[in-house]
Amino acid sequence: MQASLAELDTRVDAAALKRVAELKRKLTAERGDLGHRQRQADRILSESQSVGGGLAYAMLSRITDRFYELVVQSDVGLVDVAWGLKDERTAAVSKLINQQKLELKSVEDDFHSLLEEEKVRRGFFFMGTLKGFHTLPRWCAASKARRLPTRLIWEP
Repeated sequence: MQASLAELDTRVDAAALKRVAELKRKLTAERGDLGHRQRQADRILSESQSVGGGLAYAMLSRITDRFYELVVQSDVGLVDVAWGLKDERTAAVSKLINQQKLELKSVEDDFHSLLEEEKVRRGFFFMGTLKGFHTLPRWCAASKARRLPTRLIWEP
């Protein structure tokens, strides 16, 4: 029995060694395959990062361009609205100025005869407006040099 046990023990040891050798070979093959797969995964990861980085850059660039377009469009809209308001106010001011000019002309036409009488009465040249008479500078009678007076006379 001892012999059969020793033989069985030898066969079990041989089978175990054979199995361990086979498992070591498979483990070595799997480690090699794992290293190969890890290198593939690293390569794919770096490619995806470069593609992803490029994609992210492209998307960020598109977003930046769109944002710029929106800002420019909003600025153009604000400028357009402001210009429209400015045009309205300019038109209103121009209308008031034209109205004032017409009324002033009407008043000057109505009082033209009175202004002419005043011109004759005063005896010197003037340009009549409702704001006052703008006299020409008087020549100094005492001097033959005909210099301008040091003080202009504005008579209402």
